[in-house]
Amino acid sequence: MDIKELNVLKIDFEKILENDVIPFLKNEDKIRNKERIKIYTICLAILLFFVALIILFCSYESEQNNKYAIIGFFSIFGLCLSNVAYKGLTKKYEMNLKKKIMPTIIKAFGNFDWYDVASISTSTIHNINLVPYFNKYNIDDNFIGEYKGIKINISEMELMYETTDSD
Repeated sequence: MDIKELNVLKIDFEKILENDVIPFLKNEDKIRNKERIKIYTICLAILLFFVALIILFCSYESEQNNKYAIIGFFSIFGLCLSNVAYKGLTKKYEMNLKKKIMPTIIKAFGNFDWYDVASISTSTIHNINLVPYFNKYNIDDNFIGEYKGIKINISEMELMYETTDSD
């Protein structure tokens, strides 16, 4: 890609940003605030449920020695569950936003499409042998298209190798 082509790409990208992306994101900001309130409300409801359980348990007159352990368990479990809910709901919102905006952004690059599912198989990744050992992966963004007659397939992925205590 020469300087002239880069300048055309830059101009096209700036037009798409100004005409499509920025107005969309301004409107999306209202939706994002509503979604954020929804996520916080769900997490707060989970926490309040566990606080209510702890209060109910504490109000029960008992001579149990493990009372504080159970209170600690409910507290930690409530926090963990709330954290999992927060992360899951946030990721879901981000993916929905990407599905709406990425096709618009990718127009600037010409004949390309964006996918949120894997476009390269794990066997192909293993066969390339760039990262020889992985047993877990996360694929986020995939771009498939053509530039000057050359087919291009780009995948953003995270490859990991997790071990257990016996490994």
